[in-house]
Amino acid sequence: MHPLLERQLKKTLAELKQRPPQLEALLAMVSKAYVQSDLKRDLLERTLKLTSEELLTANDELRAQQIALEREVDSRTAELIDTNTELRVEVAERATIEQALRESDQRYRALAEYSPIGIFHSDPEGRTLYVNKAWSDITGLTLEEAQGDGWRDAIHPADRDFKVAEWNDAVEKQRPLRGREYRMLKPDGSIVWVEGYAVPLLNDTGEILGYVGSIYDITARKQTDETVRESEEKYRTLFEHSHDVIYISTVDGRFIDINPAGVKLFDFESRAELLAADLGRDLYFDPDERKRLVERLMEQGSVQAVELHLKDRNERPITVLASINAVRDAKGEITAFQGILHDITETKQLERELRQSQKMEAVGRLAGGVAHDFNNLLTAVMGYADLISMSLPEGSPLARHAEEIKAVSKRGAALTSQLLSFSRRKAVAPKVVSVNESVADMEELLSRLIAKDVDLVTELDAKEDFIRADPTQLEQIIINLVINARDAMPSGGILRISTQSLDAAAPLDTRHLLAGTGPWIRLAVSDTGSGIPEEIQDKIFEPFFTTKEDSKGTGLGLSTVYGAVQQNGGSIYLSSRVGLGTTFEIFFPTVDERPEAVGEETTPMADLQGSETVLIAEDEPAVRSLLTNLLRQQGYRVLTAENGEQALELARSYPGTIDLLISDIVMPKLNGIDLARTLRKEMQDIRIGLLTGYSQSETALETVCDFYLVKPFAPKILALRARQILDAPRSRSPG
Repeated sequence: MHPLLERQLKKTLAELKQRPPQLEALLAMVSKAYVQSDLKRDLLERTLKLTSEELLTANDELRAQQIALEREVDSRTAELIDTNTELRVEVAERATIEQALRESDQRYRALAEYSPIGIFHSDPEGRTLYVNKAWSDITGLTLEEAQGDGWRDAIHPADRDFKVAEWNDAVEKQRPLRGREYRMLKPDGSIVWVEGYAVPLLNDTGEILGYVGSIYDITARKQTDETVRESEEKYRTLFEHSHDVIYISTVDGRFIDINPAGVKLFDFESRAELLAADLGRDLYFDPDERKRLVERLMEQGSVQAVELHLKDRNERPITVLASINAVRDAKGEITAFQGILHDITETKQLERELRQSQKMEAVGRLAGGVAHDFNNLLTAVMGYADLISMSLPEGSPLARHAEEIKAVSKRGAALTSQLLSFSRRKAVAPKVVSVNESVADMEELLSRLIAKDVDLVTELDAKEDFIRADPTQLEQIIINLVINARDAMPSGGILRISTQSLDAAAPLDTRHLLAGTGPWIRLAVSDTGSGIPEEIQDKIFEPFFTTKEDSKGTGLGLSTVYGAVQQNGGSIYLSSRVGLGTTFEIFFPTVDERPEAVGEETTPMADLQGSETVLIAEDEPAVRSLLTNLLRQQGYRVLTAENGEQALELARSYPGTIDLLISDIVMPKLNGIDLARTLRKEMQDIRIGLLTGYSQSETALETVCDFYLVKPFAPKILALRARQILDAPRSRSPG
């Protein structure tokens, strides 16, 4: 380049570090012009020897060329300056763009690296070039491990084939990918559920430069979905299999849904049929009860454990405990009710039965108390009647009156025995008894129990069989069956009681499933009454079950019969047809024994005298007075006490020997059993006799007394037992 041009460029283009190609071409032209000018100057100097005229001419030409050259240089210099200005602007713009690109790249890298979403970049063939930290955290693979096709190793083996196939198909068809959810298996063995997306990157000509995509960790969502699904399954299982009724209904009284327990409770054929029912009309005994319930729900939003009285399709009553909540929409308006119904029909029935049982228990306690007090009175009446009889001369007309008093007292004693049995204070005392004799002895009593328009017929087998049973319970069985038959014939009829002796080979109806091999005696009570419907025949022995009106039966009669028959080793069977009457058959196993002979005591009272000291403890004044008079009359020294505590104090303070204690068992302050035990410890040789208005277990009394008597009893029996026990050897054990 020409030196002159070089100096000029340094002045004008000092800031330009790099000359663009266009400027270089221009400078070359200018430099060439400078060189040509120098050549012409040299030529001019060589021609100085020319003539002046020639020299002037040459000089003018040279000046003209110089001026033209300077003009061209100036023009080209101006162009160069304009080009330089444009170039400076272009350079500044390029620097700005490059800075923006650097900043954009930094922002992208920061966004990618710190994004919670897994991001990856792959080449056009689908091979991984880059993954961010989140991708590595989700998959457990580093960038080095994921590059190329290494990303496939992170996919769970069960999902790998379909996921790789999806990706290859998207790359082959050069289309975006939005694949199915799949699992990643991390190196530590944990499983991560992900969802992925990828889109192709294109240049200006539409050519694919690669793919960029993302994966999302949806494990928590999947777990939530699974929890919700399990919860729904559990709810559906609970809904379908719950014994309680679960339902949702409209406000106006239609079921939207109800579980099978509801269909069963209300006895509908199907859920669809029940969904068509009107709650107020079809399921409530009183539709107003539902109206009141709805008003309460609209006001309070819920009710808990409220008792509702419903009915099933066949009008049978149902009692339920209901817990119901109102369902509201987004505006807070009540749109439905959802609730749970717990069937307490049976519980309510049991409560009624319990109240009845408690009432009967109270009546029983009252009956037992009355019987106990009545036995005390009968003891005194019978005792004094005996004393009168013994004091009258033989043949005295007053003796007959005394015997009548004793006979009436015995009937009263039989009544108290029944009261004690009713109150269950009479212990079961099996004895060998004749069924024929029991029926015959009761015939007069049974005639009074039935109405005048009912004919009582007894047909007793000629062979007299014996069974081991409690005589009182046997009487109860017969009486209850007779009363039941009487009530079945309000307009009169025939009541037949029969016995039949059956040996082991006797043919029996297939209904009779008797234990043992026989022989048996069959006791049958038949009537010609209304009969028992077949559908309730299997319930008649249930406690409190009755077809009678509330005021005409307790439902205990046949259950008492059943229990007594079972308790005495028998079996009972029913045969009945509506309108044709009913027959109860009872089979008792027979025994070869005979009833013990009960002979009249013939020992005269004069031979039952004594001189020992007797302590009497009795809270009933009449009985205490009777015992005192009886024993003193027989020669005994008698000490008396009104209760157990007084008797104990008297025994401890008495200076002599007390030979015999005669005490009532039931007394205030200290009962007879505790009194007997205390005195036996303190006085080794004392003999003890106990008296009771209730039957007691003999086993329970064997260790505390030498004998006991059940009131009422004859005075002679007491005198005999006292003498027998006092005359017995001292080494004899109690009982």
